[in-house]
Amino acid sequence: MSDAKCTTRRFLFMGTNMSEMHTARAGRNEDLSGIRRTPSNTIFALKFFAWGLMMGVGFWGSVTMPLPYILPFQILLALGMVHGVELSHQALHGTAFSGRLANRIAGALMGLPMLVSFSAYRASHLHHHRALGTPADREFWDYGDISRISMRALAVHFLILKHYQRAGANIFRAVTFRNDPDLPSRAARYAGTEYRAMAVMILALVAASIAIDPLIFLTGWLLPLVLIAGPVHALVELPEHHGCDRSTPDVFTNTRSITSNRFMTWFTNGNNLHVEHHYQAGLPVESLRTLHERIGPRIVNRDQGYRAFYGRFFAEIFGRTARTA
Repeated sequence: MSDAKCTTRRFLFMGTNMSEMHTARAGRNEDLSGIRRTPSNTIFALKFFAWGLMMGVGFWGSVTMPLPYILPFQILLALGMVHGVELSHQALHGTAFSGRLANRIAGALMGLPMLVSFSAYRASHLHHHRALGTPADREFWDYGDISRISMRALAVHFLILKHYQRAGANIFRAVTFRNDPDLPSRAARYAGTEYRAMAVMILALVAASIAIDPLIFLTGWLLPLVLIAGPVHALVELPEHHGCDRSTPDVFTNTRSITSNRFMTWFTNGNNLHVEHHYQAGLPVESLRTLHERIGPRIVNRDQGYRAFYGRFFAEIFGRTARTA
């Protein structure tokens, strides 16, 4: 083929790509037209206050009430931990408060009880957004290929044991003043501070158990974290991309949205509308519902409620186990 023909074909290809890009950009602008794109400090301050109330009341009841009556407070405390991580997710995208420092401080505090470093989570999660649909995609909460794992491995995933193992190693590294080599230098320094704060929190709980009540460490943190918060958090996070075609960068195909009731939308802080979040990650959570009304029909993986998703998910898991038994 002559050089002239090669050049002509190259320009035609580039022109087609540019045309497709302009069309996609125009479609996105139309989808986002009139939707609020700036964070509301007031709205997130109320969310932060509600989270603090959940944690405060849950902790108070868990460490002061007689043992037969602490279960409701344990549940409240654990749900507060999970809700805090979902709020931290909004902060890492810069759509919680309008200021970067406020987002970082709030995000770090809300991730602390579940041993989540805001800075490490942010670096990992933003990479996930950039790499979704490619072999380089990795998530902070990485469940692997659950479609092929055993019941024992499934239990390990839902108890998020790998997260605790990784967090413990990072806390030890931080208290010996060594940074995580896998993080960018600034994020590694911030993460080190956050992991040292976790060490202080754990030591404070141990000290309170020694000085005041030997059950404070267990009932005020460890038991609600491991037995309730971990599994609930795994249940919230798993549906995002499970069963979707992650070989394509098309968010309408590689991600899932779940339309749920107001309580679950509040509790997950809009995480159920995950396609909408990946479509425009810079939108405040409060704007995702409006975006869903516009792009919902294009979403390939959509479920009406978490019950529908998990009914199908566990039917597949138990069915596979029964066939291989």
